[in-house]
Amino acid sequence: MRKVFSKVLLSKVTVFLLTVLLVCTTLPLAGLFAGADTNTDLLVNGDFEDGTTGFSTSGTAKFEVIVDPDNASNHILHVVGGASGGGYHQAVTVEKNTDYVFKFRMKDLGNTGSTRMCVHPGDAWTHLVTSVTDDSDQAYSNLYQETAAVATYNKTWQTFTVKFNSKDNTTVKLWHNMWASNREVYMDDWTLTKVGSTPTPPPSDPGSGTEGVLVNGDFENGTNGFTTSGTAKFEVIADPDNAANHILHVAGGASGGGYHQLVAVAKNTDYVWTFRMKDLGNTGTTRICVHPASNWSSIIKSATEDSTQAYSSMIDGTAAVATYDKTWQTFTIKFNSGENTSVKLWHNMWASNREVYMDDWTLTKVGSTPTPPPADPGSGTEGVLVNGDFENGTTGFSTSSTAKFEVIADPDNAANHILHVVGG
Repeated sequence: MRKVFSKVLLSKVTVFLLTVLLVCTTLPLAGLFAGADTNTDLLVNGDFEDGTTGFSTSGTAKFEVIVDPDNASNHILHVVGGASGGGYHQAVTVEKNTDYVFKFRMKDLGNTGSTRMCVHPGDAWTHLVTSVTDDSDQAYSNLYQETAAVATYNKTWQTFTVKFNSKDNTTVKLWHNMWASNREVYMDDWTLTKVGSTPTPPPSDPGSGTEGVLVNGDFENGTNGFTTSGTAKFEVIADPDNAANHILHVAGGASGGGYHQLVAVAKNTDYVWTFRMKDLGNTGTTRICVHPASNWSSIIKSATEDSTQAYSSMIDGTAAVATYDKTWQTFTIKFNSGENTSVKLWHNMWASNREVYMDDWTLTKVGSTPTPPPADPGSGTEGVLVNGDFENGTTGFSTSSTAKFEVIADPDNAANHILHVVGG
């Protein structure tokens, strides 16, 4: 009897151990150590690169994502107080009775009134904030009724740190409330981390730290990466000479206008900026400028083009270009960065009837090898047809006259597309 009981007990223990071993080999280790800290930012879209995704808004305040005036390849949140206030927030899941750190960057635009940062449970307005600090030499922020009443007014970017304890809550809302109708600020880079964990830094702003990086210099992504001003017309169109390529079409406005891209550079370094331009035959000049991000001091040293005629010249340190010959030319602009770590590459229109095409901007440090822009599809590779199966419509093809050309679903195979042609 004792031997039978021992055998049964041994059998049960063996089955239990095998079961544990099976669970351990089939479950991820993270499942067994769910309490371990992860270095993950708990907020969604804290850099606002995806618009206001992840955030909810209320009231009459204005909340819009705009291109960062200081870095055209970055996006920030622009907030303007409404007549009856307003706010925006993000709801996040937290652990009970745990300390958290909520950080963000804010740039005050100089108007009076306060803007308040609140942290409260998902279902109540009980404030959980315990402290607020900023990286400024001046103590701008303070706690008012347990909310962070922030008043900076110094028009510079600052990083604010808001600490709170979740208490008995499993969800909290991080709020930014506008308490004055004339209040206006920029916001960026929200992060939320548990005390003791290492925050995951937000994605680096494209082009904000890598020397000489131009964004979308071939304009295949529209005007992405560029900032415009004035009344001039800036639009990306299909290249009339190559329908598979895109170019920038610029027409002067009644009061002028321009567009530029802000790029990071190394100090006291020579750079070469090249681009292709086709003049459409109107009179007046178009000027190419390179200047620091903070002023209009031109830093161009020379401007040349691949034409046998000397069309470009220097006026007040800018490249005054007048071609008028209706052919594509490559222009080379040389400059030295001086004491600057970022510069703006500008194209200004100085005549209302001026009209040009632009394409293929590149920027390289002298002595380095430029990265060529992506080849225009079908523009030099042997035997390469673009979209020969018509699955992308008539992309890559140019048409003329009054005949009808349309891509339709194949009547014999609905999963295929064909070109339907009817004589005009």
